[in-house]
Amino acid sequence: MSVSYFPTVFGTLAIEDDGECVTGMRLNDGQSESSEVARRAFEEISEYLSGKRRAFDIKIRAEGTDFQKRVWKAISEIPYGETQTYAWIAHRAGRPRAVRAAGSACGANPIVIVIPCHRAVRSDGSTGNYLYGTDMKESLLEIEGATEPSPACGRRIC
Repeated sequence: MSVSYFPTVFGTLAIEDDGECVTGMRLNDGQSESSEVARRAFEEISEYLSGKRRAFDIKIRAEGTDFQKRVWKAISEIPYGETQTYAWIAHRAGRPRAVRAAGSACGANPIVIVIPCHRAVRSDGSTGNYLYGTDMKESLLEIEGATEPSPACGRRIC
């Protein structure tokens, strides 16, 4: 397991990897040598932040509960430039009434940006919370030119 640190417009990005897959990505402070896996991940993140990349090719392995993994999978299915509600995500994760738990799973996301929790919004279309603050969430959505959930999905499950 190694941790590598890279500067971004949002602060220092710590990328954890096991030599094959990215296992964690978070904003943090620190310095270390960079692994090849982390350097590739940072290259892809940099391309994303500059608007040159819409999807990631890096391998990831996110550790969490079964429900968290289902939430992260559902979030990963939201297309670039689109948003979906926490209710939609809870439904896709197999627990339609667990809207707040889906929000908590977003907050526990171990691989920021690549698992795009910034695409999860409240039913009223407002951005809601984000682990690194609403300014960062709004900036990420702006990079993508994100749209609000479609009216059919805004308050009900589609």
